[in-house]
Amino acid sequence: MRLKKKILFFDIDGTLVGFDGKMPASTQEALRRAKENGHKLFLCTGRCRTQIYPWLLSDYPFDGLVMCAGANVYVGDEQISHRTFGPERMKALINFLEESGASYLIQNEHGVRMTERCLRSEAMIMNQIFGLKIEDGKYKEAFEHILGAMEVDDSVATEPEKFGSIETLIYHNCPLTVEEMQEKFEPMGIKVTAASIRKPTPYEGEVTVLGVTKREGMKAVEDYYGMTRNDTVAFGDGPNDLQMLEYAGVGVCLGDGSQEAKDKADLITDALAEDGVLHAMERLGLI
Repeated sequence: MRLKKKILFFDIDGTLVGFDGKMPASTQEALRRAKENGHKLFLCTGRCRTQIYPWLLSDYPFDGLVMCAGANVYVGDEQISHRTFGPERMKALINFLEESGASYLIQNEHGVRMTERCLRSEAMIMNQIFGLKIEDGKYKEAFEHILGAMEVDDSVATEPEKFGSIETLIYHNCPLTVEEMQEKFEPMGIKVTAASIRKPTPYEGEVTVLGVTKREGMKAVEDYYGMTRNDTVAFGDGPNDLQMLEYAGVGVCLGDGSQEAKDKADLITDALAEDGVLHAMERLGLI
């Protein structure tokens, strides 16, 4: 027997799409069948809009987006929730990262910005993850190939207070661990979690306003439809999916996900490449 109509929330990296940038054919089938059965489908990601694979938005029937780890939420073309850093928080964060020599990027729904100093470092990290071919120092082009439109802007470092409308900041090669960063910035109303675009190290993270989570983004969608958490199913695999998996009526972790994500899930399915999304939907009666 199939479940009644649900809202399905999907992380992207490591959940719908592998770290090679490809979606398994079985996952494509699962999304199509779920939509045919009347379920609402939402991306629930740490990425901003311009970083989401264009084919994922154009070729698949998503009803909305929870972006930047919950900072920006859309149902169709309607923005229903939006949280940003503000100038003082942005200034404190960027001043520290500049002084420490860490690389970082800032993002909102209009795209990504970073300094010239950070561009080379971030492009090389993308090369490690996705195997980019960087030709003749074309770091910007290589970066955009994976994460969409971006702008090189050194005023991010010199005038950080101008960028209060930013929704998330991602950093790498920081001298502090994620836990130490959280302890340092939590009094300012800032939240730091482990990075999600690859298997994380302790010295890289994703930063949002405290209280911004995928869970809160999910709740905004529930309220919009007049539904409850019991009407939701969340699919994830990594550190920034923990609250989403714990909050959902059913939380599903991919078999190759992190142990902490598995600990929060109600169901551990097969690995992504082993048809994990399809098998979970079938097991839950969604398709």
